[in-house]
This record gives sequence, structure tokens and C-alpha cells, in this order.
Amino acid sequence: MSDVEEQLRAFVRGGGVPVPHVPDMVTRVEGAFRRHRRRRAAGLAAAACAVAGLGAAGTLLLQDPDVAPDPAAPTPPPACAAATLTSMAITTVDDPDTTAPRFLTLLIDLPATGDRACTLGPGARIDIGTGPDAATAVVPDGFAPVAVGPGQRALVNATWSNWCHPAPTSVRVSFADGGRADLAPDGATETPACTDAGAPSQLTFRTAQVTGAETGPSSGPSSGPSSGPSTPSAS
Repeated sequence: MSDVEEQLRAFVRGGGVPVPHVPDMVTRVEGAFRRHRRRRAAGLAAAACAVAGLGAAGTLLLQDPDVAPDPAAPTPPPACAAATLTSMAITTVDDPDTTAPRFLTLLIDLPATGDRACTLGPGARIDIGTGPDAATAVVPDGFAPVAVGPGQRALVNATWSNWCHPAPTSVRVSFADGGRADLAPDGATETPACTDAGAPSQLTFRTAQVTGAETGPSSGPSSGPSSGPSTPSAS
């Protein structure tokens, strides 16, 4: 502390110390006062930080180490995981050419108890049979998705040709969201004629649409009929 500040403090306390004539007295007093305020503010800030640190440490100490933190909310299953593949049919036509492709129809139901629609769109896959003998079709990118609402059902149509194996016992529809629906035919399902034992079976997606029939009360709208050809694929 300077001599001038000491003299000022003594003068204020006792009133008996004369204040010397200093030309910049006011400036010096104001500067000292500003320094005092800065030191006081810095002290308050340091005290606040110390209190906050003690509070955080106390919170950590009060936590029960035996109580596990709340787990993250579970990821809901895909909407199409609830879909069921209820039937498979081969359309019988009066065609003298028995080697012509047959029309395959699959019926997919979505239970009325859900609250989400299952979308059948590009990337969905149909597999008839398993292993290297399976016939496979993939819904192409140009197909307009069909939304099957809760309590509704959809018809999926494809053409199928050249089946040179026993009747299939496995049919699966794999949806783009990760859900899938399986059907186990009874082994007596009609199949296309075997036209070339050295060539793979051909399955081509054609159309899909929501039918007017419903499996129960519907809780949401679905899209109308939609169709689009796909490129044949084979395993």
C-alpha cells in the first residue's frame, strides 16, 4: 500500500491526519478503488468454484455404488417382424404349354394389435427353398412401396419357372427393415415344370397390393395398389 493510501485511511479513521496536496489525488484514489473491486470479484469467483466442486464431489459420494444406472431404452423390433406369411398358391391356368411360367401368390398378414405399418418395398426378398437350389426374387428399386397397416393383409405376386427339385418346404419373405415372415408348405405344393435341369429356377417379383379384406380392426391407412416389374434373379 502506498504512503498516500495510508494517509487517506488514517485521515478517514481519525480525522487528524492532514491530506497532502497531490495534483492527481482523485485519479489515484479512483485507481485504488478499482483495484480493490477487482480483487474482491476474483475472490468471490474462486469461492464459488470451490463450493461447486465440493457439491459435485458430495453428489458422487452420495450415490449408491450398488445401484446400476438406468439402462438405455431398448430398441423396438422392426415393424415387419410382426408380419406373418399365411399362404402360398400357384395359379392354375388352362395353358397347353406346361413349360410356361406359373403365377405365384403369397398372402401376408399384419396383426391388428400393433401400431406400426409394415412397408413392403425395394430391397425386400422372396426365397423359395434353401441353399443353392433356392429360387430368389428381390423387389427392385423402381417399385413404389406398399404400406400394410395393422389388421391388414397384402398380396404379393411373382412368376416362377423351371423348378427341378422336390416340392419346397420353406418360403421366406425378408423385409428391408430386418423383419421376416416364414411359411412351411406341406410338401404337396404345386410347382412349375422342370424345363432345364442344368439351369437355376427363375423367380420374378411382379406386384404387391393391400387387399380389401382385413384381419381385424385397422389402426391406420395403407397405400393403394402398387406394382412394378423386377429383374429375374436366381441363386
